Amino acid sequence: TYFFQIMHFIRYAPFSFIYCILNKLLYSTTNKKLWRKNMNQEYEYIATLSPEEKKIFVESFCCMVCSDKKVAKEEIDFLKNIGKMYEIPEKDIVAIMKNLNREEVLAKVSTITERKKALQLIKELCYLANSDRGLDDEEIDFIIDMAERLNIENEKIKQINKWVLDKIVLLKTGDIILENE
Repeated sequence: TYFFQIMHFIRYAPFSFIYCILNKLLYSTTNKKLWRKNMNQEYEYIATLSPEEKKIFVESFCCMVCSDKKVAKEEIDFLKNIGKMYEIPEKDIVAIMKNLNREEVLAKVSTITERKKALQLIKELCYLANSDRGLDDEEIDFIIDMAERLNIENEKIKQINKWVLDKIVLLKTGDIILENE
C-alpha cells in the first residue's frame, strides 16, 4: 500500500501544485489589476494619435481590406469596430473605401514618425490580415510596403505577426475550453 501511496502522490502532486499556483495567480488582486491593465494598454496608443494619424490608420486598414480583392465579413466587422475606436464615423469609412488609392495611403503613412505608433499600425494590420482565416500574398505585400515606409525591419514584422497569431490561437482555445463556440 505504501508503494501505491507514493505512486498516487507522484502521479497527482504535480497537478495539485500547478492547480494551487494557478488558483493563487488567477484570484489574486494583483493579477486582476494586471489583466485589466493589459486589456486597457493594448489600445491606449489610440489616445496618443492625432486626428490625422487616426485617419491614416483607418485608411491603412481599408487599403488592407481591399488589397486581396476579397472583403470578408470579419474584415467588415473589424472596420466597423475599429472605426468606433478611432472615432471615425461609418459613413467616412465607406467614403474612404470608395476613394481608396494605395499609393496615397502609403505616402501618408510616411508621416508617422514615432516608432511606437508605427509598430501599433503594423500590429493592427497583422490582426486584420489574419482575421479572415488567411494571410494572402497581397496582404503580406501591403504590410511589407507599409513597414518599409515606417522604417520597420522585416524581422520585427515577423515577430509581431507571430505574436498576433499566438494571441488569436490562445483566444480561440479559450473559446473552445469555455464552450463559447
